Amino acid sequence: MARKKKVQNIIDGWHMYNALCHAALSAMEWDPWIHHSYMDEFCQKSFQKKRNSARTDHSVEYDHIAYRFRGFPDAKQEHQLEFTWESVEDLNDLEILGLDMSLPHMYVDSNGNFPQYELDGVVVEFEKWYTKQQGKIAKAQKKLSHMVKGSSNYAKQCRKIAKLHAKTKHRRSDFLHQMACRLARRYDVIAVEDLNLSAMKKALKFGKSVSDNAWGTFLTILEAQCRKCGHMLLFVDKWFPSTKICSCCGYIHKEIKLKDRTYVCPECGNTMDRDKQAAINLKNEAVRILQSNRETMKKQAA
Repeated sequence: MARKKKVQNIIDGWHMYNALCHAALSAMEWDPWIHHSYMDEFCQKSFQKKRNSARTDHSVEYDHIAYRFRGFPDAKQEHQLEFTWESVEDLNDLEILGLDMSLPHMYVDSNGNFPQYELDGVVVEFEKWYTKQQGKIAKAQKKLSHMVKGSSNYAKQCRKIAKLHAKTKHRRSDFLHQMACRLARRYDVIAVEDLNLSAMKKALKFGKSVSDNAWGTFLTILEAQCRKCGHMLLFVDKWFPSTKICSCCGYIHKEIKLKDRTYVCPECGNTMDRDKQAAINLKNEAVRILQSNRETMKKQAA
């Protein structure tokens, strides 16, 4: 039996019109063919009852219709509309942050802050979620090893272990999204180091710690949020010596080792936390890169 067809609008034109008005775009002139041909259709509102996934009528085939709008903004509105980095007169007007990966705290920013946020008056801090649940998981797996494989108790215990892993994953994912959204909305440019995490897991034997840190997943989420907000996530070259450079005098301290958690400059005596020092250097490098690219673009335009 042939399925019936039903038209479902993706965009409610009348709601779109109101949104444009509230966005200070009411002064736009509408393309005549849109105004005369479709305005009456835009004003018709559908009051159909919503269906959830359990009650979806699969016997109906939907055709989706999308509408396009053409606007003519004035000079002020045009300036307010997808802003470009080349139009920034002074880089000091931008909010720039450097993030250095830290195994104990996930990251340390150029202001010396660790990842944390406040929600409903409660401060949520970064935790090693797998490390925290590792004891319960090991205990549950040990109990599983003494059960008969294929029995009902064995299946129940497998579900308990799966729930522990899921809880760890969901808590980690929630924290990463919360931090990424807050950083992307607040800062115009966020500078991070382009690290080879796979090599770090193998060469430095930090496999479990790096995985529990979830730095790679955090950068993926942060990059998506920055793109959504129209801001920039800048990856500094992995060979940039962010850990060895003194943020005060620029001296490169080649003798510093991984175990040295405090940076002491032999040249000027600057003493600072190693990770904070690296985050400040990443921020300074981001400013240098932006300045260099802007000057290059200006020369090409001239």
